[in-house]
Amino acid sequence: MWMLALLAACSNTPDEPLPYVYDDTSETTPALELTELEAAIEGFFDVAFTITAQSLADAYLDLAADQDAYCPPQYTDDGNAYWFGECTTEGGTAYSGYAFAQEYEDVADGDYLYQGAAIFGVFDLIGAEGQTLTGGGQASWLDAVYTGDDVAHTTHQNIVSGTFYWDAPSAADSWLSGDVNPDIQMVATYIPDYSGGSVQLSGGVSGLGAPADTVVVDELAMVHPNLTACGIEPAGVIGVRAEDGNWFDVVFDGTVEFGQPSPDASCDGCGGVYWRGTYLGDVCPDFSALSEWENTPW
Repeated sequence: MWMLALLAACSNTPDEPLPYVYDDTSETTPALELTELEAAIEGFFDVAFTITAQSLADAYLDLAADQDAYCPPQYTDDGNAYWFGECTTEGGTAYSGYAFAQEYEDVADGDYLYQGAAIFGVFDLIGAEGQTLTGGGQASWLDAVYTGDDVAHTTHQNIVSGTFYWDAPSAADSWLSGDVNPDIQMVATYIPDYSGGSVQLSGGVSGLGAPADTVVVDELAMVHPNLTACGIEPAGVIGVRAEDGNWFDVVFDGTVEFGQPSPDASCDGCGGVYWRGTYLGDVCPDFSALSEWENTPW
Protein backbone atom coordinates (compact mmCIF):
# COMPACT_ATOMS: atom_id res chain seq x y z
CA MET A 1 0.00 0.00 0.00
CA TRP A 2 2.78 2.37 0.88
CA MET A 3 4.38 1.70 -2.50
CA LEU A 4 1.16 2.65 -4.33
CA ALA A 5 0.93 5.85 -2.30
CA LEU A 6 4.54 6.67 -3.16
CA LEU A 7 3.97 6.03 -6.85
CA ALA A 8 0.88 8.21 -6.80
CA ALA A 9 2.80 11.02 -5.12
CA CYS A 10 5.64 10.77 -7.64
CA SER A 11 3.24 10.84 -10.57
CA ASN A 12 1.82 14.25 -9.67
CA THR A 13 2.77 16.86 -12.24
CA PRO A 14 4.61 19.76 -10.56
CA ASP A 15 3.14 23.23 -10.88
CA GLU A 16 4.54 25.38 -13.65
CA PRO A 17 6.98 27.94 -12.23
CA LEU A 18 5.63 31.44 -12.20
CA PRO A 19 7.57 33.92 -14.30
CA TYR A 20 9.62 36.46 -12.32
CA VAL A 21 7.87 39.71 -13.03
CA TYR A 22 8.46 42.86 -10.98
CA ASP A 23 5.21 44.74 -10.65
CA ASP A 24 6.44 48.32 -10.63
CA THR A 25 3.75 50.44 -9.03
CA SER A 26 5.95 53.49 -8.44
CA GLU A 27 5.35 56.88 -9.98
CA THR A 28 5.88 56.87 -13.73
CA THR A 29 6.66 60.56 -13.95
CA PRO A 30 10.31 61.63 -13.50
CA ALA A 31 10.81 63.11 -10.05
CA LEU A 32 13.29 65.72 -11.24
CA GLU A 33 12.96 68.46 -13.81
CA LEU A 34 15.93 68.98 -16.11
CA THR A 35 16.74 72.24 -14.35
CA GLU A 36 16.80 70.45 -10.98
CA LEU A 37 19.04 67.75 -12.44
CA GLU A 38 21.44 70.35 -13.77
CA ALA A 39 21.59 72.07 -10.38
CA ALA A 40 22.16 68.73 -8.63
CA ILE A 41 25.19 68.00 -10.83
CA GLU A 42 26.69 71.42 -10.17
CA GLY A 43 26.00 71.01 -6.44
CA PHE A 44 27.75 67.66 -6.45
CA PHE A 45 30.98 69.19 -7.75
CA ASP A 46 30.73 71.99 -5.19
CA VAL A 47 30.67 69.34 -2.43
CA ALA A 48 32.98 66.73 -3.97
CA PHE A 49 35.91 69.09 -4.34
CA THR A 50 35.74 69.98 -0.64
CA ILE A 51 36.10 66.33 0.40
CA THR A 52 39.83 66.10 0.92
CA ALA A 53 41.77 63.27 2.49
CA GLN A 54 44.39 65.78 3.57
CA SER A 55 42.02 67.54 5.99
CA LEU A 56 41.15 64.18 7.57
CA ALA A 57 44.78 63.07 7.72
CA ASP A 58 45.83 66.36 9.31
CA ALA A 59 43.18 65.97 12.03
CA TYR A 60 44.12 62.35 12.67
CA LEU A 61 47.87 62.93 12.78
CA ASP A 62 47.40 65.90 15.08
CA LEU A 63 45.42 63.84 17.60
CA ALA A 64 47.55 60.70 17.20
CA ALA A 65 50.71 62.67 17.95
CA ASP A 66 49.87 62.14 21.63
CA GLN A 67 51.16 58.62 22.31
CA ASP A 68 53.15 57.02 25.10
CA ALA A 69 54.94 53.75 25.71
CA TYR A 70 51.74 51.76 26.30
CA CYS A 71 49.00 53.65 24.51
CA PRO A 72 47.97 52.94 21.89
CA PRO A 73 49.21 49.31 21.61
CA GLN A 74 51.34 49.07 18.48
CA TYR A 75 51.57 46.17 16.03
CA THR A 76 52.96 45.46 12.55
CA ASP A 77 51.61 43.52 9.60
CA ASP A 78 53.85 42.95 6.57
CA GLY A 79 55.92 45.92 7.63
CA ASN A 80 52.91 48.20 8.11
CA ALA A 81 52.50 49.68 11.59
CA TYR A 82 49.07 50.00 13.18
CA TRP A 83 47.47 50.33 16.59
CA PHE A 84 44.63 48.26 18.01
CA GLY A 85 42.87 48.48 21.35
CA GLU A 86 41.31 50.87 23.80
CA CYS A 87 43.32 53.09 26.12
CA THR A 88 44.07 56.63 27.26
CA THR A 89 47.50 58.22 27.11
CA GLU A 90 49.15 60.04 29.96
CA GLY A 91 48.47 63.22 27.98
CA GLY A 92 44.72 62.51 27.98
CA THR A 93 44.07 61.29 24.42
CA ALA A 94 41.70 58.32 24.27
CA TYR A 95 42.03 55.63 21.58
CA SER A 96 39.44 53.05 20.62
CA GLY A 97 39.41 50.72 17.59
CA TYR A 98 42.27 50.29 15.16
CA ALA A 99 44.03 52.30 12.46
CA PHE A 100 46.87 52.16 9.99
CA ALA A 101 48.50 55.49 9.23
CA GLN A 102 51.36 56.41 6.94
CA GLU A 103 52.84 59.80 6.13
CA TYR A 104 55.06 60.59 3.14
CA GLU A 105 57.27 63.66 3.03
CA ASP A 106 59.62 64.44 0.14
CA VAL A 107 59.97 60.82 -0.94
CA ALA A 108 61.96 60.59 -4.19
CA ASP A 109 61.13 57.86 -6.69
CA GLY A 110 62.43 58.10 -10.25
CA ASP A 111 61.62 61.52 -11.70
CA TYR A 112 59.02 62.34 -9.05
CA LEU A 113 59.04 63.75 -5.55
CA TYR A 114 56.09 62.59 -3.41
CA GLN A 115 54.33 63.75 -0.30
CA GLY A 116 51.05 62.64 1.21
CA ALA A 117 49.38 60.51 3.85
CA ALA A 118 47.10 57.48 4.14
CA ILE A 119 44.66 56.48 6.89
CA PHE A 120 42.72 53.22 7.16
CA GLY A 121 40.68 51.87 10.05
CA VAL A 122 37.67 52.03 12.34
CA PHE A 123 38.40 54.30 15.25
CA ASP A 124 37.41 56.91 17.79
CA LEU A 125 40.03 59.38 18.95
CA ILE A 126 39.16 61.82 21.73
CA GLY A 127 41.65 64.57 22.44
CA ALA A 128 42.58 65.85 25.87
CA GLU A 129 40.24 68.82 25.36
CA GLY A 130 37.32 66.62 24.31
CA GLN A 131 37.49 67.01 20.55
CA THR A 132 36.42 63.77 18.84
CA LEU A 133 37.45 62.24 15.53
CA THR A 134 35.41 59.24 14.43
CA GLY A 135 36.24 57.23 11.35
CA GLY A 136 35.36 54.10 9.46
CA GLY A 137 36.97 53.60 6.06
CA GLN A 138 40.03 54.82 4.22
CA ALA A 139 41.45 58.11 3.01
CA SER A 140 44.65 59.00 1.23
CA TRP A 141 46.20 61.88 -0.62
CA LEU A 142 49.36 61.96 -2.68
CA ASP A 143 51.05 64.82 -4.50
CA ALA A 144 53.76 64.11 -7.08
CA VAL A 145 56.04 66.80 -8.49
CA TYR A 146 57.84 65.90 -11.71
CA THR A 147 61.56 66.66 -11.46
CA GLY A 148 62.72 65.32 -14.83
CA ASP A 149 63.69 67.11 -18.04
CA ASP A 150 60.35 66.73 -19.85
CA VAL A 151 57.32 69.04 -19.54
CA ALA A 152 56.95 70.19 -15.95
CA HIS A 153 53.78 68.96 -14.25
CA THR A 154 52.28 67.89 -10.96
CA THR A 155 49.89 65.03 -10.26
CA HIS A 156 47.52 64.87 -7.32
CA GLN A 157 45.46 61.97 -6.00
CA ASN A 158 42.63 62.23 -3.49
CA ILE A 159 40.72 59.15 -2.24
CA VAL A 160 38.06 59.14 0.49
CA SER A 161 35.77 56.21 1.20
CA GLY A 162 33.75 55.78 4.38
CA THR A 163 32.16 57.76 7.17
CA PHE A 164 34.16 60.31 9.11
CA TYR A 165 33.28 62.98 11.66
CA TRP A 166 35.44 65.62 13.35
CA ASP A 167 33.82 67.97 15.87
CA ALA A 168 36.65 70.45 16.32
CA PRO A 169 35.70 74.12 15.76
CA SER A 170 38.14 74.28 12.84
CA ALA A 171 36.02 71.67 11.01
CA ALA A 172 32.68 73.39 11.56
CA ASP A 173 32.25 74.36 7.92
CA SER A 174 33.99 71.36 6.37
CA TRP A 175 32.77 68.03 5.01
CA LEU A 176 33.96 66.38 8.23
CA SER A 177 31.17 68.03 10.21
CA GLY A 178 28.35 67.21 7.78
CA ASP A 179 26.21 64.26 6.82
CA VAL A 180 27.83 63.41 3.48
CA ASN A 181 29.16 59.90 2.91
CA PRO A 182 31.85 59.85 0.23
CA ASP A 183 33.20 56.99 -1.81
CA ILE A 184 35.20 58.91 -4.35
CA GLN A 185 38.54 58.92 -6.14
CA MET A 186 39.96 61.99 -7.85
CA VAL A 187 43.15 62.43 -9.85
CA ALA A 188 44.32 65.74 -11.28
CA THR A 189 47.32 66.68 -13.40
CA TYR A 190 48.40 70.29 -13.80
CA ILE A 191 50.83 71.62 -16.45
CA PRO A 192 52.02 75.13 -15.52
CA ASP A 193 53.29 75.98 -19.03
CA TYR A 194 49.73 75.57 -20.36
CA SER A 195 47.94 77.01 -17.30
CA GLY A 196 45.67 73.99 -17.28
CA GLY A 197 45.38 70.30 -16.72
CA SER A 198 43.02 67.36 -16.49
CA VAL A 199 40.85 65.82 -13.79
CA GLN A 200 39.30 62.37 -13.44
CA LEU A 201 36.63 61.27 -10.97
CA SER A 202 35.10 57.93 -10.05
CA GLY A 203 32.66 57.01 -7.30
CA GLY A 204 30.10 59.21 -5.65
CA VAL A 205 28.71 61.02 -2.65
CA SER A 206 25.50 60.38 -0.72
CA GLY A 207 23.82 62.54 1.88
CA LEU A 208 23.59 65.55 -0.42
CA GLY A 209 19.99 66.26 0.56
CA ALA A 210 16.87 66.95 -1.49
CA PRO A 211 16.00 66.72 -4.27
CA ALA A 212 18.92 64.45 -5.25
CA ASP A 213 20.51 62.66 -2.31
CA THR A 214 23.18 60.74 -4.21
CA VAL A 215 25.34 61.48 -7.25
CA VAL A 216 27.71 58.93 -8.79
CA VAL A 217 30.25 59.47 -11.56
CA ASP A 218 31.60 56.73 -13.80
CA GLU A 219 35.15 57.52 -14.93
CA LEU A 220 34.29 61.14 -15.59
CA ALA A 221 37.21 63.06 -17.10
CA MET A 222 37.77 66.58 -18.37
CA VAL A 223 40.72 68.39 -19.95
CA HIS A 224 41.34 72.15 -19.85
CA PRO A 225 40.56 74.08 -23.08
CA ASN A 226 44.25 74.99 -23.40
CA LEU A 227 45.11 71.33 -23.85
CA THR A 228 42.36 69.81 -25.97
CA ALA A 229 40.00 70.54 -28.82
CA CYS A 230 37.01 70.14 -26.49
CA GLY A 231 37.52 71.76 -23.13
CA ILE A 232 33.90 72.64 -22.35
CA GLU A 233 32.52 69.16 -21.78
CA PRO A 234 33.74 66.08 -19.88
CA ALA A 235 33.55 62.49 -21.03
CA GLY A 236 31.71 59.94 -18.94
CA VAL A 237 28.43 59.31 -17.17
CA ILE A 238 26.91 61.04 -14.16
CA GLY A 239 24.17 59.20 -12.26
CA VAL A 240 21.75 61.16 -10.08
CA ARG A 241 19.31 59.47 -7.70
CA ALA A 242 16.08 61.28 -6.94
CA GLU A 243 14.22 61.04 -3.64
CA ASP A 244 11.91 58.35 -5.03
CA GLY A 245 14.90 56.06 -5.62
CA ASN A 246 14.94 56.33 -9.41
CA TRP A 247 18.16 57.13 -11.24
CA PHE A 248 18.85 59.61 -13.99
CA ASP A 249 21.87 58.90 -16.19
CA VAL A 250 23.50 61.85 -17.92
CA VAL A 251 25.91 60.93 -20.71
CA PHE A 252 28.66 63.34 -21.78
CA ASP A 253 30.89 62.77 -24.79
CA GLY A 254 33.59 65.40 -24.58
CA THR A 255 37.22 64.78 -25.56
CA VAL A 256 39.64 63.70 -22.87
CA GLU A 257 42.80 63.11 -24.91
CA PHE A 258 45.25 65.94 -25.28
CA GLY A 259 44.91 67.72 -28.61
CA GLN A 260 42.45 65.24 -30.09
CA PRO A 261 39.92 66.89 -32.41
CA SER A 262 36.27 66.48 -31.53
CA PRO A 263 33.21 66.71 -33.78
CA ASP A 264 31.15 69.80 -33.08
CA ALA A 265 28.12 67.65 -32.32
CA SER A 266 29.92 65.97 -29.43
CA CYS A 267 31.41 69.12 -27.93
CA ASP A 268 28.49 71.33 -26.98
CA GLY A 269 28.89 71.27 -23.19
CA CYS A 270 25.66 69.30 -22.79
CA GLY A 271 24.77 65.73 -21.87
CA GLY A 272 21.83 63.53 -22.76
CA VAL A 273 19.52 62.62 -19.88
CA TYR A 274 18.07 59.10 -19.64
CA TRP A 275 15.46 57.94 -17.14
CA ARG A 276 14.46 54.27 -17.16
CA GLY A 277 16.03 54.04 -20.58
CA THR A 278 14.00 56.93 -21.97
CA TYR A 279 15.72 60.00 -23.35
CA LEU A 280 14.34 63.12 -21.66
CA GLY A 281 16.47 65.87 -23.20
CA ASP A 282 19.80 67.58 -22.52
CA VAL A 283 21.28 69.42 -19.56
CA CYS A 284 24.22 71.80 -19.79
CA PRO A 285 25.81 72.19 -16.33
CA ASP A 286 28.51 74.69 -15.53
CA PHE A 287 31.76 72.70 -15.64
CA SER A 288 34.10 75.50 -14.65
CA ALA A 289 34.83 73.64 -11.39
CA LEU A 290 36.41 70.89 -13.51
CA SER A 291 38.50 73.15 -15.71
CA GLU A 292 39.12 76.54 -14.09
CA TRP A 293 41.57 75.58 -11.36
CA GLU A 294 45.25 75.81 -10.59
CA ASN A 295 47.30 72.98 -9.08
CA THR A 296 44.19 71.00 -7.97
CA PRO A 297 40.40 71.44 -8.20
CA TRP A 298 40.08 70.70 -4.47
